Amino acid sequence: MEISYGDLILESLLSDFIEASAIKSPFERETEFLPIKTNLLIAKKRIRENNSVSIGLLNGHSRKCSGILWNLWVHFWRIKMLRIVCFLSAFLLILPLQAEELDFVNKLILKITDSSASKEVDKIQFEILSYSHGVTMPLTSEGPSYRPVYQDYTIAKYLDLHSSYLLERCARGETISEVALTYYQKSKNGPSTYKALEVQLTNVVVTSVSTNGGTGDRPIETITLSFDSIRHSVTTQGSTGKLETKTFVGKVSKN
Repeated sequence: MEISYGDLILESLLSDFIEASAIKSPFERETEFLPIKTNLLIAKKRIRENNSVSIGLLNGHSRKCSGILWNLWVHFWRIKMLRIVCFLSAFLLILPLQAEELDFVNKLILKITDSSASKEVDKIQFEILSYSHGVTMPLTSEGPSYRPVYQDYTIAKYLDLHSSYLLERCARGETISEVALTYYQKSKNGPSTYKALEVQLTNVVVTSVSTNGGTGDRPIETITLSFDSIRHSVTTQGSTGKLETKTFVGKVSKN
C-alpha cells in the first residue's frame, strides 16, 4: 500500500494533537490547538497540490476541526475519569480485608478447612492463646535413625461455639482437610501486616480435647492435633522493610 505525502503530514499532526490533549487549562489548550489548525490548512493545500486527498477531515473548516479535536479531548478525559473510578472501587474492596488483618496484629489465628463438613462449618477461624509442638530425632547405637518423630500440635483456646465441632471430630475420629496457624505482625513500613509465622497441617485428626475452668474464669480448652504433613514458614522483616521467608516441609512417617 502506497503512503501518500498527506498521510505523513496527518500522522505528524496526530502526534501534536495527543500532546495538546494532555493540557487541562482551556486557554492553554486553545493556544496549543491554534498551530495545529494552521498546519491542517497548510496540509490541505499541499495534499491537493500532490493529488493525495485521503481524508475527509481536511475538507472542513478550521472551526469544525477544532470542535472535533475538543470532542476527542473530552472522550479521553472521560476514559481517564473511568480509570480513577475503577481504581477507587478496587481500593474500597481491598480496604476491609486489610482492616481485618489489622485486627489480628500480634495474635495467633487458627483456621480450619474441612471439605467434608457443611457450608456453615467448612471454614472455622478463631484466636488461640498458646501452642506447642516439637520434633525429635531418635538415636541408635549407630547414630541418628533419620526417622524424625513429630509431636502432636497442642493448642489452647477459650470455650466458644466451635468447641462442639472439635469434640465431634475427636469422638468420631474424622479427618480434617487442613489446619492453618498464623501469627500476624505489624509491618515497619506502615499500617499493613505480614505473616511472621505460618504453619499448615494436612489430614489432621483431633486426638484429644480437654476443658478446664473455675469459678469466675472463662473455660479454656486444650486440643491436640495429629497430622500427615506440615509446612512451617517463618518470615522476618529487615531494616529496609524487605521480607524474607524460610520454609520447612515435613511428612510424618507411617511406620
